[in-house]
Amino acid sequence: MGAFVSVFRAREPPSTEDDTQSRSLPAKPVLRHRSSSTGSTERQTRSSRAVFVLGPSSSGKTTLCDALVRYLDLDRARYVTEVARAVMREQGFSRKDVDTYEMQYAIMTAQLKAEEKVLAHSTGTPDDDGGVILLSDRSAIDPIVYASTSKNPGAEDMRRRLMRDREFQDILPLYRKSLFIVLQPVKEWIKDDGHLFATLEELNIPYVTIGTDLKDLDSRVAFVATFVA
Repeated sequence: MGAFVSVFRAREPPSTEDDTQSRSLPAKPVLRHRSSSTGSTERQTRSSRAVFVLGPSSSGKTTLCDALVRYLDLDRARYVTEVARAVMREQGFSRKDVDTYEMQYAIMTAQLKAEEKVLAHSTGTPDDDGGVILLSDRSAIDPIVYASTSKNPGAEDMRRRLMRDREFQDILPLYRKSLFIVLQPVKEWIKDDGHLFATLEELNIPYVTIGTDLKDLDSRVAFVATFVA
């Protein structure tokens, strides 16, 4: 059997003047879906220009991102590496702070700033070749998912505060036009951590999943490339 692959297509969000002005990417998530198990291909008009790689710990996110940088010959200035560890180190957080709003907000803010820095120097510049302008190891959605899985009494309030954050709301038009790759290490994770999928669907964000049946790195890179080529 081929790799487990599914695509969630977001309902197209209402067009607003703010959305148009805030981002210069295409108006819809433009994916070309190829099912590796059936070989069928479903095409759309343009390709995704921002790619976010998500998934649980040790699922191969960074390995895939590094390989995509090489495959796409991507300027490393367009690659947002994981920010969480740097935030914890620089701001003195530890694992006991994972369930706190302060830590997750700090991670979200750092992620958003890193994305904005890349976009500010990539979108619409003379050297914009029409390819991928942003590749990110994780996204600003991750802190919201952590809040969703927290057992603390104030977890739901923390999740609402993160979701309603103005800077996060400002980035949503971009996310809805981007490609989110979700890596799945084990079948049980789909059930236990379905919060990620629920959050993506709640936020109307398209995503593609890659399961353990597609283990070879070159095959994973080739698969992702079909959505951005």
